[in-house]
Amino acid sequence: KEICGYIGSKLGMQTMAVGPIKNPSDAMLKAEKKYGGNPLLITDYCRASLFVKDVGSLLALIEVVLSKYADVVKRIKLSTLKSNHVPLVGGYRDCKINLDIGGHICEVQVHLISMWLIKEGRGYSHYKECCAHSVDVSSFDICKTLKGLDRDVLADLVKVGESATSRTPIHTVQQYNEAQIRDYFALANLYIHYGLPDKAEFILRRIVKLRSESEGFGPFHAETIMHMELLQKCLKCQHKHKSASAVKKQMRKAKKMQLQAAEQSDLAELCTNDQCGAFDYVCDMILDPSKKERQEEKRKADSVEESRALWLKERRSFFN
Repeated sequence: KEICGYIGSKLGMQTMAVGPIKNPSDAMLKAEKKYGGNPLLITDYCRASLFVKDVGSLLALIEVVLSKYADVVKRIKLSTLKSNHVPLVGGYRDCKINLDIGGHICEVQVHLISMWLIKEGRGYSHYKECCAHSVDVSSFDICKTLKGLDRDVLADLVKVGESATSRTPIHTVQQYNEAQIRDYFALANLYIHYGLPDKAEFILRRIVKLRSESEGFGPFHAETIMHMELLQKCLKCQHKHKSASAVKKQMRKAKKMQLQAAEQSDLAELCTNDQCGAFDYVCDMILDPSKKERQEEKRKADSVEESRALWLKERRSFFN
């Protein structure tokens, strides 16, 4: 806590959190999976979290840690933040710093705010669930996860899925029943892989309807389109080619509208709030179509320079 407080004060950070001791069952599960059952190799029994707004602030934090606590730093792990590394399931990424405190290895997790929002949105809990059930964490593709499973195993998974959804029949599920929608989506995928496309079709038709009518998703949302693609696959498996063709036509329309909505969103906002601004925007797009890209590049450059200035300021305070 003292170390995190010092780092926070140097960087003007407003938020930090000292976590509880790692749950014994989680610790033993981790030891079994990563360290051959040896709990002494676990490095995050004691952990704390720090939050930074961008990569520049993260680099400044690392500078502070190495300049003040180099003798106790055992490892700084940045691998999941690198662009050539696949994120953990759920989109979760962070920086981990391991410190030797009184002979015990502790962990400081450094979160980029944008990554923390993913964690708060159940990305991290999804990751933990996948680890607990030995699901392949290198891919988001459920088809790859189920591929190659023994038919008896699939049968058992289908029974589990049916049991999990038995209390809420699919026709009673509503837009706000998010957990049930997710459960039924998983069950539909299991049905597809088990060779029961008719049952999967029944579920997916309901999910597509719910997502299409939802204010939070709508007919052009990427998840709605994904469900439609699975529905088309089910129809093809049953040789319902006419229905599959109709769904494909709907998908093409949805994707087209999705692109148009993205292109028009900026203009729509200007038209609502500032007619003159909208007119200028249209003129710029006609006379100088690359202006928007240049402005975005300048904004990013300014942000990078701001982060770099913070980093250099911290370096000067330690090394000058």
